[in-house]
Order: sequence, then C-alpha cells, then structure tokens
Amino acid sequence: MYKEIELIIFSDKLSKSEIASQLEMSYNTFLLKLKGKYKFSLDEAVKLKEILKTEKTVEELFSTDTAA
Repeated sequence: MYKEIELIIFSDKLSKSEIASQLEMSYNTFLLKLKGKYKFSLDEAVKLKEILKTEKTVEELFSTDTAA
C-alpha cells in the first residue's frame, strides 16, 4: 500500500524484520501496517522516516496516491 516505503526498503536492501524490531513491533504487525490493514501512529511514522534515512517527508512516504 505504501509504495514509496516499499521502494526505499527494496532499493536500500533493508531488512523488514530489522525495521520492525527498531520500531518495537512484531514483523507480522509491520507487514500488516505496510499493507494498510492497520495504521501507523504518528510516532511510528516519524521513527520509520528516521530508520529509512530519507529526505522525503512523512506525507510523501505515506502517500497512497500512485502519482506521488
């Protein structure tokens, strides 16, 4: 669902399991949140941005607009 996040994780060869651990959530919860089944809290979104080390804004990362 969050294509920009998935793209960064893939292109930087990051581990979803490690990201989940850094966010202090289970791997399965992280996957469900990435798929949009559950929402990320604002704190989680900000922390995820830091983990991904991206210049993109939180709004850009979590955009569901396919044109973004």
